[in-house]
Amino acid sequence: MNRVECGVARNRVRRRIQERLDARGFNMASFGRHIGVARQTVYATIVGEKHSRKVLYALKDLGVPERLLFIPDGRERAEAQEEAAA
Repeated sequence: MNRVECGVARNRVRRRIQERLDARGFNMASFGRHIGVARQTVYATIVGEKHSRKVLYALKDLGVPERLLFIPDGRERAEAQEEAAA
């Protein structure tokens, strides 16, 4: 799954991710402060506009199932860098 597909898929389940935050007593601003990023970064990651690994892995650590996070595969970046270098 590429980054665009991951973002679209995460956008479809963003309410379920938000429910997990709510259940743990966080809103996007408080979660952002908790992990050291801006609320906008949390929001953009949850709705699939960004792919902040810090946010995604912090959500995973909070108990959000990985199947809802659609974390882009790091191999794609490595392959793209190898192609650019060739």
